[in-house]
Amino acid sequence: MLPRRLPKKLNRTDRWKSQAHCSWLRGFACAACDSDVCIEVSHIRIGTDGAMGRKPSDFYALPLCKACHQTLHQKGERSFYAANNIDGLALADEFARASPKSREIAMVKRERGNE
Repeated sequence: MLPRRLPKKLNRTDRWKSQAHCSWLRGFACAACDSDVCIEVSHIRIGTDGAMGRKPSDFYALPLCKACHQTLHQKGERSFYAANNIDGLALADEFARASPKSREIAMVKRERGNE
């Protein structure tokens, strides 16, 4: 008898992408330092559908200024979020629920069993 089949892992093309959601995120101040200069979309990898070499879905993202985004990549996610007292996943979820694309995000998360 064959063992149970493992669920297929998401590949790069399975991630949820939305220019509208990312553009909306860039309309906020930096989640770490409150700067309003050079805001970038920073994707959270830990605990998401992202991995080494695979960018996470856009609903796992936060607005960070360029300086904070660079610091995050230098320090690592856990250290950066701890130093700035940020729960990255909870904040990304809050942004996703407030997004103009919130219905679409909720539908994708339900389909994947993430919600």
